[in-house]
Amino acid sequence: MIEMTNLLYQHICDHYEELKGAGEMKPLLDGAMELPLDKYRIQIDQLEAEKAEVEAEKLRLEKENKELREQIERLKK
Repeated sequence: MIEMTNLLYQHICDHYEELKGAGEMKPLLDGAMELPLDKYRIQIDQLEAEKAEVEAEKLRLEKENKELREQIERLKK
């Protein structure tokens, strides 16, 4: 059964690559089974990375906003 599963997985990977989507698939270790929980963990990791990017952008914009306000205050004087 494990051998057939590996063959099926390899077949899917080969045809998925033909469709230019193989970059989205992660390789499994021999005998490993991907569980639904694994998919959720991957999605959580992606969302956390996006959150970190958004927070970094927010900090950058806040800094820029502060600098612009300081410039406005200097021009008013």
